[in-house]
Amino acid sequence: MLKKLAFAAVLAASALTAAPAWAVSTVEIINEPCSLTTGCLFSGNDNDPADIEAAYADVFGAPPLGLVFLFKYTPSGGAKETSGTWNWPTPVSYISVKAANNFMLYKVDPTVSSGPWSTIGLDEKDPKKLKDLSHYTLWGGPGGSAVPEPATWAMMIIGFGAAGSMLRSVRRKEALAAA
Repeated sequence: MLKKLAFAAVLAASALTAAPAWAVSTVEIINEPCSLTTGCLFSGNDNDPADIEAAYADVFGAPPLGLVFLFKYTPSGGAKETSGTWNWPTPVSYISVKAANNFMLYKVDPTVSSGPWSTIGLDEKDPKKLKDLSHYTLWGGPGGSAVPEPATWAMMIIGFGAAGSMLRSVRRKEALAAA
């Protein structure tokens, strides 16, 4: 029974982490060459860090950025925002600012936990035009402190459960042998 339960748990955890077969990266860098200090303009959506990493690596062949999701801000109630300030209690490595079909990715000084954001530069035809913000996303980098993903929590809980059940069965066997 325990083996069946463990197999079902592993199967469920792998289903949580697997990407659907139809998932295709549609993120591309628009402004080549670019610098993460001044911002790299991408077309597409910034929801999946793997897509951003792949598009960046396609152009630069650089080592991975190590994007780790921290927080996403979306204006509420149809508010039209074109600039502002972000704040986060821990240091942030990257920020992506999304408006319309494009987003800009910036590298942030890892010692700061707040800074300005703007939608300037997100319009390919008129880079000085401000577009209405869709959302901005704060990203941690390698070694940053981030909240584990649900699949990670599931695997950790399954591991603790399996270790606990093994200890319980060893204790039962020892109790039966002693009797």
